[in-house]
Amino acid sequence: MILDMHEAVPWHQSASGLWLHGEESPPPRPQALDLFAGAGGFSLGMEDGGLDVVAAAEWDRHAAATYLLNLGRPDVVVVADSEAKAERLRAISGTNEARHGPGSCRWFWARDIHGLTGDIVREAVGEIAVLFGSPPCQGMSRARGKVRNDDPRNDMTFEFARLVEELLPAVFVMENVPQLLTIRGGALYAAFEERLAAAGYTVCANVVDACDYGVPQHRTRAIVTGSLGERPLAMPMPTHWPRIRRPNGTSSYIRDERVPGPGGGRGDNGAARAPQMKLGI
Repeated sequence: MILDMHEAVPWHQSASGLWLHGEESPPPRPQALDLFAGAGGFSLGMEDGGLDVVAAAEWDRHAAATYLLNLGRPDVVVVADSEAKAERLRAISGTNEARHGPGSCRWFWARDIHGLTGDIVREAVGEIAVLFGSPPCQGMSRARGKVRNDDPRNDMTFEFARLVEELLPAVFVMENVPQLLTIRGGALYAAFEERLAAAGYTVCANVVDACDYGVPQHRTRAIVTGSLGERPLAMPMPTHWPRIRRPNGTSSYIRDERVPGPGGGRGDNGAARAPQMKLGI
């Protein structure tokens, strides 16, 4: 039997428009850094969105252990405020057998973020395209009774800004409670935005409700985005809206099946979605 290699090996078109013979290598994913990473929910979403979250920073040892269990590589480099803490975190990294393959995090800082600099990050993993994170919200949240303007954790927002200034990623995304925009009479957010605008970023803030994107609960959050240059980042359109308010205070949503999904407005099988409205409860 004569094997026709031209049939066995596919053709693909390169970025320059040339047709080449052989398997196409997937383009590299943009490198990202997660600050105030917690247990890793933000990183997981960014990974699912196509980023390579190569590094993260989280001081709390319990949150750090959960992060590395699920999202760390087995050969992760851990820098902690004690060698014993670093050893425990290294031992657990990437050991969740329920996950399909290890995560992409290969550097993890489990120490005070004041000691983390842009030069340290760059030396460890190279250039960062996307920086994201969720600075502490305890002083801003009303969940514990009232907003505390003098809580020192509120100023961790400026540590996020400092690392954006030092790393100059193409894009940053910060998530927090809506009071981020109003605490101290709006002065904290105004100072944050002014610093990053001076660094060359177009900064936008939006308050969104997670239920408008399919999460079965009301959870409002401030989403602050920045792009290096004059072109702002656009927030994705809600996928579950508009909501119908009932007299008893509950609500449901109308989902428009015409809202584009991952397939560009088509279903998972590539078929065009029917232009119909569905009521979700």
